[in-house]
Amino acid sequence: MLLEAKEIAQRTLQWFKRSLEDFRDEIRTFANFPSLFIGLVTPEGKWECYHGRVRVVDENGHIVADQLDPTEYQEYIGKATEPWTYLKFPYYKPMGYPGGI
Repeated sequence: MLLEAKEIAQRTLQWFKRSLEDFRDEIRTFANFPSLFIGLVTPEGKWECYHGRVRVVDENGHIVADQLDPTEYQEYIGKATEPWTYLKFPYYKPMGYPGGI
């Protein structure tokens, strides 16, 4: 069934690519706002999946904070709430909310 699965996947991908043309404005503007990004890195600054230190970067890729202890995340990551949703909004505490989102 691999050939059939491959054919279905290719047909679906072609359909998806064609459908993108109908949503140009949405694609350009959806979730398009500056925010911080958080991830794990090695002591040398390379990407890490499991046992790294925390790095925070801004929307331009500039390092905001580096080599933070992941076990102390509650010291630098906060959670804000808004009255219109049940979602939580994580933010980088030193920058405050909403500046640190």
